Parts: sequence; structure tokens; C-alpha cells
Amino acid sequence: MLTKALRLNSIGTILVLAALIRIGAAVYWESKLGDGQSFQFGDSDGYWHLASTIGRGDSYDYNSPHARVFRTPGYPILLSPLFLVTEQPPVWAARLIGVLLGVISIFLLWLLAKKLFDDSTAVAAAWIAAFYPGAISISILVLAEALFVPLMLAQFLCWLMAFRSPKTWSWAVLSLLSGIFFGAACLTRSSWLLFVPFLLVGGLVFFGHRKRKRQLSTLAMVVPGCVLVMFPWWVRNYEVTGRFVLTSLQTGTSLYDGWNPEATGASNMAFAPKMKAASLKEWKSAGRPEREFEFAFNEQMKKLAFEWARENPGRVTELAWIKLKRIWSPLPNSREIGSKMVRFAIALFFLPVLLLALVGAWRVRGDGMAMAICVAPAVYFTLLHMVFVGSIRYRHPPMMTLLILAAAVLAAWVGRKSCNGDGLSRQEASQTVVGESAAKK
Repeated sequence: MLTKALRLNSIGTILVLAALIRIGAAVYWESKLGDGQSFQFGDSDGYWHLASTIGRGDSYDYNSPHARVFRTPGYPILLSPLFLVTEQPPVWAARLIGVLLGVISIFLLWLLAKKLFDDSTAVAAAWIAAFYPGAISISILVLAEALFVPLMLAQFLCWLMAFRSPKTWSWAVLSLLSGIFFGAACLTRSSWLLFVPFLLVGGLVFFGHRKRKRQLSTLAMVVPGCVLVMFPWWVRNYEVTGRFVLTSLQTGTSLYDGWNPEATGASNMAFAPKMKAASLKEWKSAGRPEREFEFAFNEQMKKLAFEWARENPGRVTELAWIKLKRIWSPLPNSREIGSKMVRFAIALFFLPVLLLALVGAWRVRGDGMAMAICVAPAVYFTLLHMVFVGSIRYRHPPMMTLLILAAAVLAAWVGRKSCNGDGLSRQEASQTVVGESAAKK
């Protein structure tokens, strides 16, 4: 009992410390903003505006009737109650919500690491996450990643528990819950939508025959949960555009941001307002229904991006390499991140964690579930943003699951030093048995 109490104490201490660190970081960040400046990033302002439209009962659009499916509503819905309390809520309230979400993320990471490996790995993962600069920044910058990360971790936790469940009813319920969290995550970061199909393909490679069947059936049960959550958004999109839209109508513009004659690998949306205005003028002069313009413009931008890519395959390859380097650069790409000291601090923390994670990935390469949860998100986001645009912002969510592998290596090393043996290897072996037993049932 005492040991269990101490373990609970340990995670409680970590969570309190993590909250204090994030509050301190938020104070520091606010102090660096200029007079009258609420956000450093344009996306933050967009989420804030959309949250205000929900809270005030206005039309959900981004300053235009032709931007009604501009972003998925997950994160704005979370922020919208702030506008029920006061017409102009302080941005600090959103940062405190982010701090809370960051603490919840660490707790979910602890649970996930505990179920994937062992108690020592779970505690090590929580400690690393508490101090990891990427995890701290996600919590305080008023960006959708603050909500996306705990939803992603909850999705993985339910999926793992369903995969290992020996009872049909609990397997079905947990799989459905995983789908619900998956749907909510897609409404928060629309780029997550293709992850389950990506995982289905990966499952054919990383899982043996018995485990593959279990994994495919579990992922199939995820779909109804996802549809349940996203269906209202699909209905709403059809009502405002007359078309079926899965996530948002920014895909074409985002794709053109990555593939165009002026593309550098970084995001630069300066082209968007001018191109949209010109296209809208032409659309109106042709007498076409304005309701359908947003969808048509999205398709037009996709077409332009693909045409340019087909005509410039060499540049597309070069840009993919540039974006890869931008995503995994130890130093932040943007000067907006902070001072030179902060940038080097981020690099000094990131490099050893990444190296430990790579070692951990190599050691669990035969464990399909560990690879799917800890490694697949990093591969998925990297491939995706080698097409769109690259930034270290896009590595932060998958780094949370890579932290588990880094923690597993640390826990195994400490275990050997204390003559307890290699915990990583012991846990991997025991979970192989558990997984095979569940698959047989």
C-alpha cells in the first residue's frame, strides 16, 4: 500500500510541477509580447475569432461568408465558453485552459506508458514531458495542438486497451471510445483524418497474422465512433456549401502553400487573399451561386498545386527535403519562438530525447503495438508535412509518443544500474504474450 501511495504521490508531484512550469512560461511569453499584441501567431488569432463567433451565436466564418468552412471547430468550441462570460475575455484564460490540457496530457502519457511498458517508464515519461519545451509551448500558445495532444493520447489509450481486452463487450466499448476521441481529434486538427487509414496499411506490415486480424477489427470499430462525432459537422457543411466536406476547405490553399513557384518549405499565405478575391470576382461575373464558391476555390487551389507539382518534380523533391529538415531541425525555424538562449535550450533538450527515442524504436521494432502508437504518428506527420509545409510545430504532437520510447530506454538503463534487469526487454516480452493471448480470444 505504501509503495502504491508513493507512486500516486510521484505522478501528483509531477503534475503540480508541470502546471507551475507552464504558468511561469505563460507569464514569460506574455511579457515578450508587444503593446496591444495578444498573439504571436496568426493561427491563434483565427482560433480566437472563431471561438467568439460560437460564443456570441454569430455565423461560424472567418470574417467572410466565403470562409464558413475555414477551420474545423474543435478548438474554437473549447474556447467559446469564455465569450459567454464576457464580450472580450482575457487571452490569459485561454492560456490557463492550455495549462490544464497540458497537465491532462502528461497524465494520459503516464497511463499510456504504464500500459505499454511499466511503472518506471511511465514516471520517466511524465518527468520528461513536464520539462520538454515542445510540450510546454503547446500548452501556452493558444493553438489547436493544446487540445489535439490529449485527444490523440486518449485515442491511443482506448485503442491499446481494446486491443488487449479479452472480453468482447469491453473490446467493443473501448474501440468505440477510441473512435470518438479520434473524431474529436480530427475536428481539432483536420490533418489527423488519414491516420487510421495509414495505420490500417501499416498494420499489414508490422503485425503478425493473429495480431493483424485483431488490429484490423479494432480499427474497424473505431470508424463508427469517429462518424458519430463528425456527422454534425458534415451536415452543417452540406447546409452552408451544398457539398459534402469531411474537414475544412483550407486543404487546397494549404497544398498550394507547399507547392507553388514561390514555395520555400515554410508557410507564406500572402498569395491567398489576392487569389481568392480575383477568383471571387470572376465567379460573380459568371453569375454562379455564391454558396458554392468556397468549395470551388478550394478545388481550384488543389488543381493549381498538383499541376505545378507535375511540371516541377525536381523542385517538389527538393522542397520535400527542405520541409523534412525544417520539421526535425534541433533549432526552431522561426525567430518568433524566442531569444537565442531559448532556441538553443530547445535544441539541447530535443536532441538527447530524440536519440533516446530512436534507440527505443530500434529495440521495440518487433512490437507492432508499440511501433504503431509511439513511432507511426511521427512517420505520418513527417510524410504529410513533406507535402504541405514544414515547421517544428508539426513535430510536437508526435514527439509526445516518442517521449515514451525515450523514457523506456532511460528506465531500462536505470534498472540495469540498480540490478533489476532490463525492464524494456521484460515488458516487451510480457506484452507479446498478452497481445497474443487477446488475439487468440
